Amino acid sequence: MSDIVTVFGAPGSGQTSVAMKLAVEVYHELRNVAICFVSMDYEVPSIGLLFPNKKTSEIASAAELLDKTDMTTEHVLRSLVTVPNMKNFACLGLKAGENKYSYPIPDKQKVEALFKVLQRDFNYIFVDYTPGEELSRYALTNSDRVIRVMSPDLKSITWLTASKHICTDSDNRLLNVVNITDKDSFLPTEEVCTHIKSVTTILPYSRSIRQQMLDGELWLRPSDKLYTKKIAVLVEKTLDPAGKGRDSRAEQINENGFAV
Repeated sequence: MSDIVTVFGAPGSGQTSVAMKLAVEVYHELRNVAICFVSMDYEVPSIGLLFPNKKTSEIASAAELLDKTDMTTEHVLRSLVTVPNMKNFACLGLKAGENKYSYPIPDKQKVEALFKVLQRDFNYIFVDYTPGEELSRYALTNSDRVIRVMSPDLKSITWLTASKHICTDSDNRLLNVVNITDKDSFLPTEEVCTHIKSVTTILPYSRSIRQQMLDGELWLRPSDKLYTKKIAVLVEKTLDPAGKGRDSRAEQINENGFAV
């Protein structure tokens, strides 16, 4: 059974960027693992954001997949969007132009059927959490790890006090991440950290990630050495939250030789 990692965060905190960077770094750290990045954000469709340069024939829709009466491995494979030069790394999400009115809202049974297939074929599933969405609720409930992303500003602090219902501080799955999204403004990082029970890592502003967002290449590894060092801390805690020595997943690819 694969691990589910759910990433949720304050508005404007760079949640999607952190979720994607974490998934990519886990992929490169472990090697020979199959990873799926999933997002059902109807406000900012993930496939439109992550792959703006792909042809229409190269992309598919998670909403269309969840609208099917059957949920087979073949259906899931056809709905995945692959990443150049990254075997066994794929994304599942909504296409540009889709919204909550494009297809019927999937029920819990459809979501469970999807995760049953994903967990059979992938070692890790990274879910970019969307509030009030059934797939995200299911992922959060069944996650092995939960990552909370905040930026060091008043907006995030206000959000933090209002979002305790998503995942409480006492949940041993929870890892807190402070993500600096602005290089020009004064950000009271230390003050924000005092409001958080514990911070796993502080991710610095990265010009290369900003450029990747503009170029539609967020799945690339960043060139910033400091950011790479800090995201490595998050990778280690994600794979081994208790610090007791993590098991390598490098040899846990399914025997059927699954590849995307």
